[in-house]
Amino acid sequence: MQNKIKSLFIICLIASISILTSCGSDDDGPAVSPIVGTWTYNAIDLNITVNNQPFAAFLVSTGEYTAAEAAAFEAFLKATFISEADLTGSSITFNADGTCRLVDGSTTESGTYALQSNNTILSLTFDGDTQLLDVKELTNNRLVLSFTEEDFEDIDEDGVNENIKLIFEITFVK
Repeated sequence: MQNKIKSLFIICLIASISILTSCGSDDDGPAVSPIVGTWTYNAIDLNITVNNQPFAAFLVSTGEYTAAEAAAFEAFLKATFISEADLTGSSITFNADGTCRLVDGSTTESGTYALQSNNTILSLTFDGDTQLLDVKELTNNRLVLSFTEEDFEDIDEDGVNENIKLIFEITFVK
């Protein structure tokens, strides 16, 4: 009887060991961030606000523009800024080691990057100059970045500086 118990114990031990070793982790190493890879410029959008209201609404509130004139002027400004920021044909490659390469036409720049704040901020550094961008969307095939340029200027000549914000949103695809 004792031999049967001993044999049963050995069989159970061998079975347990083989089950535990066969159910090892399928982890092939650390997960690669979805930002790693080459991203190609897809689109750019610009939102202009003055004192936290849409630019056209601000122009109408001055009493100097109709809604149609304000909308046309805003469209003209957006087209001007976007054509100056033309990124057609541009791409950026993010490597797993934290380095990146930006290609814009015939210009290529190498730098570093870091995703921060739970992947909501992208820090890009080129030639010692660091730019922080808001990450609006990051999936395996779509990256949307945003940044804001802000200035204070008296654009309606009333003696009070207005808060002017240009909010750029740039979309890249893999």
